Amino acid sequence: MQEADSGEQGLQAARENHPDLVILKIDLPDISGIDLIAEINQEFPQVKIVVMSQHSDEGLLKM
Repeated sequence: MQEADSGEQGLQAARENHPDLVILKIDLPDISGIDLIAEINQEFPQVKIVVMSQHSDEGLLKM
C-alpha cells in the first residue's frame, strides 16, 4: 500500500509500484483528479480506479 499527498506524487507512486487498484479523490492540491484518472488509464489500462468525491454534480458522477 502506498499513500501520496498529491496527484503528481500518486502518479509517480503508480509508476514505481504498478498497483492493481488506485483509490483517489477528485479534489487534489496540484492537478484535477479527472486528469489524473486519464493519465493512469493511459499508462496503466489494467488498473482499477475507485474515486472518492463530495461532489453532487451528476455529470461528474457519471464520468
